[in-house]
Amino acid sequence: LVDVRLTFARGLSAPLPDVPHTVTIRPHQPDDVPRLRAIARDSYTDSRYYHDPCFPRAQADALYETWINNSCAGYADAVLVAEHDGLISGFISCHLRDTSERDAQVGEIGLVGVAQESRGQQVGGQLVHAALGWFSGQGAARVQVVTQARNIAAQRLYQRAGFVSDSIAYWYHKWFTACP
Repeated sequence: LVDVRLTFARGLSAPLPDVPHTVTIRPHQPDDVPRLRAIARDSYTDSRYYHDPCFPRAQADALYETWINNSCAGYADAVLVAEHDGLISGFISCHLRDTSERDAQVGEIGLVGVAQESRGQQVGGQLVHAALGWFSGQGAARVQVVTQARNIAAQRLYQRAGFVSDSIAYWYHKWFTACP
């Protein structure tokens, strides 16, 4: 067992929570990618890859750098960045998924990353708020996001934004050879 995966969800018919606006939120630009990769490298240490002793940290870092890189290259439907005084302080990736309901889409938050020096300044809350607005503008009826049970800060971030627990899953890794 390497992770307990929590899925949170919220409808978009409820009003969006009030959040302070201390950063500018905008769509990412190609020149932003190196900074986003650097933030990603330092943002997901609660994930299963960092808690699996057989998965080298450098590979976990590379996985998240590649993930945000691919998100900016079209894997995500939108990547929004938070900027303060000309410096990118965080990002959020947004995905739209079709559902079985007629013309309904579900929004999925992929990655949320906040620079180390900007943590605790409500940048994550502002990014989630902006993403909810983006999803609403795209016609999504509901948004979901996944985090780890050990990531209490992320759980609180999503709960403050009106998300509630939707499902829980257990992640196991099986290695067929000895750890490197």
